[in-house]
Amino acid sequence: MFTATVPFVFYLAIPNLPGKLIVAVGIALMSCGFIIREKITTGDPIIVTILMIQIIYSFIATFLHELFFLGLETLYINMAIQHIAVMIVYLYIKSFYSVLKVGKSTVYIMAIMGILGVLAFFLGVAGLLSVKSYWVREDDSVGFNFMLTFSNTVDFLGDALIIRIAGFFDEPGTFAFYITFALLTNKLYKYSKKLEILLILTGLFTLSLAFYITLVFYFVLFYRSIRHFKKILLAILSILAVAYYIDASQNESEINSIIYIRTIGRLQLESSGSGKVITGDNRSYLIINTLDAFIKSPIIGHGFSSQNNPRSEFYNIALGANLLTPLALHGLLGTIFLFMHYFYFSFIVLIRQKRIERNSFAAWVIVTINLFQRPNVFGGLYAYFVIIILIEATKDWIATHRNLSMVEKCSTQPLGGYSLKGANGIFLSFS
Repeated sequence: MFTATVPFVFYLAIPNLPGKLIVAVGIALMSCGFIIREKITTGDPIIVTILMIQIIYSFIATFLHELFFLGLETLYINMAIQHIAVMIVYLYIKSFYSVLKVGKSTVYIMAIMGILGVLAFFLGVAGLLSVKSYWVREDDSVGFNFMLTFSNTVDFLGDALIIRIAGFFDEPGTFAFYITFALLTNKLYKYSKKLEILLILTGLFTLSLAFYITLVFYFVLFYRSIRHFKKILLAILSILAVAYYIDASQNESEINSIIYIRTIGRLQLESSGSGKVITGDNRSYLIINTLDAFIKSPIIGHGFSSQNNPRSEFYNIALGANLLTPLALHGLLGTIFLFMHYFYFSFIVLIRQKRIERNSFAAWVIVTINLFQRPNVFGGLYAYFVIIILIEATKDWIATHRNLSMVEKCSTQPLGGYSLKGANGIFLSFS
């Protein structure tokens, strides 16, 4: 069900894939499960309440723009249906399975996609990989299917290919974005050090500038203690060595030149008047467009279909992939409602605790930085669930950290007996 809908793009790569039917059948089976087993566990009631509010708002938003200037916004009906599906899946997982196990599976899936992508990258460079199929997206960009990975950014050099791996998403930046969530899930659940290294290394092959910046914050925030100094120094020296080699060898071959353009070359300062800060800057013009759109309709925005609606002032004008996109499309009102699960995540990290816990705060910082350039917290089951998984992982991490702190505090007491219940239901006692 996760892969049948966006942000995955199997529905584009596989002609006539019945994605909606797959989700509908899944929802029907889960609903039957509730009835047959006569059991529903609500899980976190705040998450369920947020979903119900978002469902109601989505139906209301369908008519908001018709009352003003754009006509009936049927895409909000799709959004309401998606939120209903998310709620049913969430309740089913909480009732009969485990969000923790689902979170773990997403980490493994991202790692597997990364391995397949790296394999595709080297096979492409060696001239041993070819395009199996392709599709044209609504923005006229072309997506390529290499079986091992998808991508919309490929350089063809005779038989050789330079592929920015995108997993089974629409573009490399999207893959990097969800690798970041897998990294944080892995970190907060303390799954596997090997998986962490694997996600980092394979994520490098997306050639995503945002991912490289994310890694800087990741290492600074999670590995800032002195005992990690040697590892961080080694990582920095390795990166500098690779960067020096790419820069020094850029003119030795066409492949080297393309690798330079896709990596180090993107960091070059742009000339004045280009509208960009650096060569790899593909956000500045979007921010200008979305700021203009937000100013002209700050309360309800211009709607989901504003870029495709001939009645819209912003018809055929790009408004995506930057911090102001939600405000431009949904206005202040819509952004408040549609981002409520992210605000709940922020509340757990920043407000609920008397003292901010370091690792959960680090995760919040990294997520927030990534939302600046890609504010995707809804749209498809998986896009929503990465936030739910992160919320559950954060609560689990904070609870475990709190209980360990209590154990340490109690163990320093010279007299008396103490007992407490751990995060996983294990009772600890000592005197």
